[in-house]
Amino acid sequence: MEVKPKEPRPELVAFCSQMRPTLVGAMRLYLHDASLAEEFAQEALARTCVHWHKVRQMENPRGWVYKVALNLAKSYLRRRQIEHRAKTRLIRSEIVLPDDTTSIALRDALKQLPRRHREAVVLRFYADLTVAETAEVLGCPENTVKSWTRRGIESLQKGFVEEEVLGHA
Repeated sequence: MEVKPKEPRPELVAFCSQMRPTLVGAMRLYLHDASLAEEFAQEALARTCVHWHKVRQMENPRGWVYKVALNLAKSYLRRRQIEHRAKTRLIRSEIVLPDDTTSIALRDALKQLPRRHREAVVLRFYADLTVAETAEVLGCPENTVKSWTRRGIESLQKGFVEEEVLGHA
């Protein structure tokens, strides 16, 4: 007797298809690594499929997916930091993918922000989440999201202004 795999639900397929590009982009901005971004986005979407019966009933299913992806990324970063401390000399290898100069400059600038400011800026302006949705994903009050976002934007603006002034000197 042959067992046929279940056909995915059209609603779930549409949700995941819509989420994937911005989820991968948000993770890439957060992690500064395209392959890790793909990995964590894929895992977050896989967990969405497993828990779809609960996720689809949530008030903010998109926020839940971003939160899962961020938690996966944070866990990875914590493990990596522990490994780094355990080794006295760790050679850092980073693959630099060809990209336009503006995207590279933006990712580099975002990388310099404190983690929470970077999370708020990426979720608010790249993932296009509202303040309330971002607060839910980050597990903090809305006013904190506003503060982190403002500080992140100010730091980015300051960095670009200084670069432009110094570059023209």
